[in-house]
Amino acid sequence: MLKKSFAGVTMVFGLVLFLLFGAPLPASAGHDEEAAAQRLFDAFVSGLKPETMEMIVDGGPDKNGRVRRIYLDLEGCELGGVRVDRLKIDAPDGTFTPPATGDEKGPDVQEMLDVKASAV
Repeated sequence: MLKKSFAGVTMVFGLVLFLLFGAPLPASAGHDEEAAAQRLFDAFVSGLKPETMEMIVDGGPDKNGRVRRIYLDLEGCELGGVRVDRLKIDAPDGTFTPPATGDEKGPDVQEMLDVKASAV
């Protein structure tokens, strides 16, 4: 009985190791999107200077700069020199400057058709 359960544990452990280290993973697609999202986050922090900020990005920015949805929740930020206590933005299907352009000033909005925002 002990021998069977040990063999089962060994097999499960081997499968877990294979899935973690041996299974083929997609190239750097996830890493590229993560780096582009970090660049986007940094641009919002630099431009709006919030005290706190939460950004949720669903899908992207991809190589063309498209983001399926972006949500921002900022506290204590600046808009045109005016302090805003709380700013929330929800924008599905937007496009920013493609990450590959390497623009030093950061990503810029190219297209955003449906933006919901509230500021207090």
